[in-house]
Amino acid sequence: MIKRKTLDRHLDRIEAEANALGVHLRTGILGTTGITIETIERRSGKPGTGAQTMFALCTFADAEQLAISVYANEGHPTLIAYYTQFGFEIDPDKCDEAMLRRLPLPQS
Repeated sequence: MIKRKTLDRHLDRIEAEANALGVHLRTGILGTTGITIETIERRSGKPGTGAQTMFALCTFADAEQLAISVYANEGHPTLIAYYTQFGFEIDPDKCDEAMLRRLPLPQS
């Protein structure tokens, strides 16, 4: 299990890399088992830099066996479809259909 300080450092690095690509990313930590995406928005980067940022975050989460959660705007099927490309699913534990969760891929 990753220590909180180490997790903070890794998330800070991913956020800084996203910023360099023109993507505003803010994350949070959910206990010891997850990451939450508080904000992700491509502001000035080229198309595809948001997906590049999501891929980096998912790759890190998989390596550390961490779930990722994000709220999508309710009634925004395009945004929900975007997140499903990265393995997110509507969280069955939440009544709010806009809460999406991605479980880490099993390590081989």
